This record gives sequence, C-alpha cells and structure tokens, in this order.
Amino acid sequence: MKKVLLVLIAVVTITACQSGQNPNANLNRNATGNPNESAEVTDEDVCKKSDDYFTREIVINPGPRLTSINDVQIHTKTAPKRVNWCVCNNSGERVNVVIAHLHEIASHRAHPFGNQLPEQNAFVTLTINDGRVKNVITEEATKDGTYEYDVLLFNKKGNPADFVDPQVVISDGRRVLENPTNSNTVVRNANTSTKNKK
Repeated sequence: MKKVLLVLIAVVTITACQSGQNPNANLNRNATGNPNESAEVTDEDVCKKSDDYFTREIVINPGPRLTSINDVQIHTKTAPKRVNWCVCNNSGERVNVVIAHLHEIASHRAHPFGNQLPEQNAFVTLTINDGRVKNVITEEATKDGTYEYDVLLFNKKGNPADFVDPQVVISDGRRVLENPTNSNTVVRNANTSTKNKK
C-alpha cells in the first residue's frame, strides 16, 4: 500500500503542478473529450446539498491535516447516485486535495463512476483558499461494490501533508427499500472502518 501511495503521490504532484500552471485547465474529461461540468470546481462559501447526490464533507484543519472521513453509501438505481465531496479548507493556508485510486476492496475492480473511465474517477480540487470550500461532484455510480479511495492533501508548497482512505459503498438500493425504518443504520454500521494513515 505504501508503494502504491508513493507512486500515486508522484503522479498526482506532477498533475497538480501542471494544473497550477493553468488555472482554467479541467482535469476531468468525459468520453467525448468535452469538459465534465460536474468536475469544474471553484471556491465557494458552502457545501452544496441535493437529493441527487450524497454530500460528504472533507474538512482540513490547521497543520494542514485531514479530519477522519466517514464512509459514504450511494446507489446505482435510486438516488443518491452521485457523491459531492465538499472540501472545506479551515487550515489557515491555501491547499490542494486529490481524491483518487478508487478500487473495489474484494475484487480490485476500479472506476465505479460514469462510463468507468479513469478520468471520471479521479478528482483534483486545484487550489482551495483558506476559509473556502470546493464542491467536487462525481458522475453517477454504475458499479456495485465497496470501494476504497484515497484522499491526499498537499500544503501550500505542493508537498504531501496528509492522507486518509475511507470507503464508498455502492449498492442497487434494494437494502434501503427492504426495511426503511432502520436499514440506513444497518448498512452504515456494516462499513464504518475509516483508517487514518499519516
């Protein structure tokens, strides 16, 4: 895992540097090569909320350091089908965040969002100013499974500062419909392992 992380950090650092040189560059593109509108991220004041996606806040504290991130439950057939990773920068400095390396834990399948292209399953916030947020919204989930993903934090100098690897649990939604009074709690408690690696 550490070897994979080091390789990923190296690739991400190069990508982040290239994006920093062109602030209008969009790192996520769909199959036709057009910009993926949901991946166009600019500084905002608040996290966006919608019935169409599950909003998961990623909070950055002084250090900079990432807070623990709880797992996410979304669906392929019923809403919410997408995730809004809302990155909240409370660090006191400008930072960059990369959300990448989505892989299914049991089978090592990857890329559960959109047309399952790598570029639709890696998300770079570019620079986030202190006291601001960025809403990074995925395409719709298309593959069931329990996926682990890496959240990498880079400080104002572009150096890796922190890392966590929570999960996204993607199902067809049937478990939620079977027992509407407590099924959300059951599913959430079945997958609550949030690891914090520093």
